[in-house]
Amino acid sequence: MKGKEVLYTAGYISHNLTLVAAMSRERVEYLQLFYEGGTTTEYFAEYLTNLIDTVTGRYPEKKILFVLDNLSSHKTSEIHKVMQHDSVEMLFLPASSPEFSAIESLFGRVKVELRDLRYRTKEQLAQAIISIAFGMPKRRIEGFFRRTFNDMKEYYDEEDWESFLNSFDD
Repeated sequence: MKGKEVLYTAGYISHNLTLVAAMSRERVEYLQLFYEGGTTTEYFAEYLTNLIDTVTGRYPEKKILFVLDNLSSHKTSEIHKVMQHDSVEMLFLPASSPEFSAIESLFGRVKVELRDLRYRTKEQLAQAIISIAFGMPKRRIEGFFRRTFNDMKEYYDEEDWESFLNSFDD
């Protein structure tokens, strides 16, 4: 899971809109937009709390793996407290390794599809992002993960990596 800034322009004025999302190997599970600034610890803690409630309710018998990059707001003590849940595990990616993050592929695809749309307000942009992300076909999301996991196998010991991933398939 990761926040990514999306730039929108209305006339000559531009503002940042930060998107934070989580996806399973089949679909986008949760998405939250922040209208002011980047991903702060406070925003991310709020997002994670909502996300954990959502996915543990949706998958009560599953162990949930959160793959996070090394953004400073992801690594604070407040975030570690939020993540203290019996069915939640965290995996921090190596620094500067967006190729290991399937969510980066999702964000890239959303940006490509946004280029063809016309919107005038933040609300229109937010609705377009939500529609694109939640409408992403399962086969495309599976492809994001397939590429990501293949890249990760080259970095991690393959046997340990397969064992680790299999522990989440129950």
